[in-house]
Amino acid sequence: MRVILVEDNWREAEAVEKDLAAALRCNTSTIRTELEFVDRLEEIENNPPDLFVLDVSLRWTTPGPDFRPEPDEVRAGGRGRAGFRCAQRLQQRLATRGLPIVLYSHFSRFQFEDELKDLPRSVIYVKKTSDPEALVQAIRGLLDTGGD
Repeated sequence: MRVILVEDNWREAEAVEKDLAAALRCNTSTIRTELEFVDRLEEIENNPPDLFVLDVSLRWTTPGPDFRPEPDEVRAGGRGRAGFRCAQRLQQRLATRGLPIVLYSHFSRFQFEDELKDLPRSVIYVKKTSDPEALVQAIRGLLDTGGD
């Protein structure tokens, strides 16, 4: 099984990669920023994974010589909604529409009531905790149902 993890915190990314490898024997590749995700959409579409785990709150990019400013939609929505924008981009593309997505955040789901109410059944929300079991069980559940 192949998973794309979109997580800007390298420590959390390492922990999730390790937990998923141990529990699900999956190969996980990590994308570190919303900009990197946008830049890799065509590649993702050409070779989609079995599942996505998207941190809800992502930085747009990291400072560096290739810095690109945030587009208006990112500036308006803020970094606290980046995972929802990434999920929406996946849902808009034929090759990735309907693929299982876990939106993953330290924040309570109540903070995202508006965004969560109209998601397709292939997209679920899981609160981050120090125990990986909730994420692992959510992934198993999504894969068992095929996102339906």
